[in-house]
Amino acid sequence: MDFEEALGRLKKVLYESDYDGAWGDETLVSYLSEGQDRFCEDTGLIIDPNISFQTEVGVDSYALPSYVKRVLDVHINGLPLTQYDAKHGNVTHHHLGTNALTGDVMPAFYRTDWAPGYITLASTPRDVYTVNLRVWRYPKRTFEDCERFEIPARFHMACIEWAAYKALNHHDMELQDPIKGRDHYSNYMMYVARAKEWLHQLRGQKYELIPNQQYVV
Repeated sequence: MDFEEALGRLKKVLYESDYDGAWGDETLVSYLSEGQDRFCEDTGLIIDPNISFQTEVGVDSYALPSYVKRVLDVHINGLPLTQYDAKHGNVTHHHLGTNALTGDVMPAFYRTDWAPGYITLASTPRDVYTVNLRVWRYPKRTFEDCERFEIPARFHMACIEWAAYKALNHHDMELQDPIKGRDHYSNYMMYVARAKEWLHQLRGQKYELIPNQQYVV
């Protein structure tokens, strides 16, 4: 589903006019974009193993791209780095490997809790290395900046359900319809559950889909 189709479907759900709409395209597009971000946040759907950066000599902290939600694992020269946090104390004296060409000690640990949005390596790099990350992330571009969703097509309707929920909970009393809004939110959460089940099946993991008790007779 592309941008125009998604916006058109949302307008049909909301009975929004193309000529004199209650919300307007800009607002509805922002809700669609928020829906895709929220879906990625709630499901962990986008796992990206192709994020990398190069170190600088003497620099231990590096800014992560704004679309990274969580760092899952880190490698340098094929060697995995171990995650640590404040409870492990100072680990800069520990090392896992050395550069075969230069003999320099490579960083062996990383942390992401030192400063939000940064990854910190230990020990401090003494050479230039390529650090490879596997991350859980948001879409790299907002919905306004691209023509298509980044999530799989089977879950595009989740973003429309979220956008409808947001629109029907608008602060304008004439536009509000909390009851219909809750229905769209329930539909959105159904897609969240399906996405989680799909991911577990892809990974060969057992997953129990628990029905919403509100609809259990």
